[in-house]
Amino acid sequence: MRKLSVNWKVASLPHFHPGSQPQPLLLILLFQVALVVADIPAIVNEAKKLNILTIVDSTFATLLRQRPLDFGADIVLQSVTKFLGGHSDLLLGAVICKANAHAEFMVKNRHDFGAIPGGLDAFLAMRGLRTLAVRLDRSETNALELAKRLRDHPKIKKVNFPALPGDSQDEKATRVLPNGCGGMLSFEIDTTPERVDQILQSLKVISHATSLGGGREPHRTPISLRSRK
Repeated sequence: MRKLSVNWKVASLPHFHPGSQPQPLLLILLFQVALVVADIPAIVNEAKKLNILTIVDSTFATLLRQRPLDFGADIVLQSVTKFLGGHSDLLLGAVICKANAHAEFMVKNRHDFGAIPGGLDAFLAMRGLRTLAVRLDRSETNALELAKRLRDHPKIKKVNFPALPGDSQDEKATRVLPNGCGGMLSFEIDTTPERVDQILQSLKVISHATSLGGGREPHRTPISLRSRK
C-alpha cells in the first residue's frame, strides 16, 4: 500500500457477517488536531483491495461538506452532538451504512443493547438539522477570516485550516471536501505549555470545552502538549 497521510486504526468486528470470519476494519478520521485531510478515495481504494471495511468519522465536515459513501466508504459516523445538533444540549450519534446487511446489524445491536434515543433527543436533533446549513456556512466564513488573521500574526507559528489560500492541502481538500472545509481550525504557537495555559485562561469570548459546533466558541489544547509539563 502506498503511503497515505491519515489517522487510522485496523480492528475486526466479530459476527458482523453471520457465518463468516470477522472482517478487518479501517477507521478513517477525516480530521484531527492538525486538521490533516484524509484522502478518502485513495484510502478506500487500497482498503477494498485487502477486503477491509472502511468507516469514516465525518463529524467535523458533516454530510453537507462531504459524502464519504460516494467515495466508496462502507459506513459513516456522525456525532449529532456537534454541528448537527448545534446547541450543545444533545448527546447523540448517527451511523449511516451503504449496505443493508450492515444497517440490519446496527439495528439489531441497537435493539439488543438499548441505544435508542428518547423523544426529546430526536426533537433536539431535528431542530438542529433545520438550521445546519445556515450555521455551518457562517461558521466556515468566520473560521476562514480568523485563519487569515492568525496567519498574519507575528506570534503564530502555523495555522491549520485546509481552505486557507496557499495551504499545502488545498488541492486535496478541493477533491475530498468539494463543498467546503467546515468551521474547525487549529494553530500553533512557538512558546511553552505554561504560557499557552496563561493565554487560554485570559480568553474572554472563547471558552474551554470538549464539544464543538454549538453557539459558543470552544477551545481545546492537545493532550500531547499538556503531557510535556
